[in-house]
Amino acid sequence: MNKWKRAGEAYNSIDIPETLADRVRLEIERHERAGKFRRHYKNILEVCALSLVLLAAGLNLSPAFADAAGELPIVGGLFRVMTVRSWHESEEDATVQVDIPGIEQTPGATHDFSDQMNQEIEMRVQEKIEEGNQAIQEYKEAFLQTGGSQEEWDERENTVSVSYEIKYQNETRVSFVIETYVSIASAFQETFFYNLDLMENKTLTLRDLLGDNWIDLCNADIQRQIEAYPLESGESTPFFDASLGGFDTVDEQTSFYIGQDGNPVVVFPRGSIAIGAMGVVEFIIEP
Repeated sequence: MNKWKRAGEAYNSIDIPETLADRVRLEIERHERAGKFRRHYKNILEVCALSLVLLAAGLNLSPAFADAAGELPIVGGLFRVMTVRSWHESEEDATVQVDIPGIEQTPGATHDFSDQMNQEIEMRVQEKIEEGNQAIQEYKEAFLQTGGSQEEWDERENTVSVSYEIKYQNETRVSFVIETYVSIASAFQETFFYNLDLMENKTLTLRDLLGDNWIDLCNADIQRQIEAYPLESGESTPFFDASLGGFDTVDEQTSFYIGQDGNPVVVFPRGSIAIGAMGVVEFIIEP
């Protein structure tokens, strides 16, 4: 049986994680080069929110901790986001490492929306596993057909991973991202953004966060940050101009998450509006 297909079956057979050690990342490190523009920066002020993050991490990392916290209110009031499935499997052709988040709501709350989101997450994860299966097998065939040996292939470290990070959470809202990664090509790497209002049972939009003038507000703020990007003497801007497909405008398909301060962070994929060396490009938008 195909090794990756077995990994997919393993995914479907796991009800609860046995251990989630070394998975939850308490990210307070990011790097800022100018003003509100950032790719990743270290925000010391986020230490103020560390106690909440530690509680959520404890629930996800340790079943014993979760049991001890069983009598406490659900994190956030109406719900908590926690790891519902996790496994790490090493096979002949690749390593699969997966952590899947799920939304758990308080008893008596309407679960239709959260159940819908959980099902969507599961579907997307399964699709990425299948894509990884096909991509790595096709790459292996091409590798061997073009002169590569089995021994050389065995030395490669092929990986498929699925992970998530909670970006923001309050009593009724949560923002988290799911990152999928296949080591052989960036084309198979993708990030899914979830910005949810569990009180209103809906997916949040930039309009919800910024108002009816959200497009003009985002465009003006992003353009200011691009123009303010610091350059060394003689350097040219890393951002593409209009003729090369550079930034033009946000729209309903523009990705974003909610930052720790509650402001939206607009995200552009690597190579979309700037040179690839810039990586994923993010802009904090202030109302």
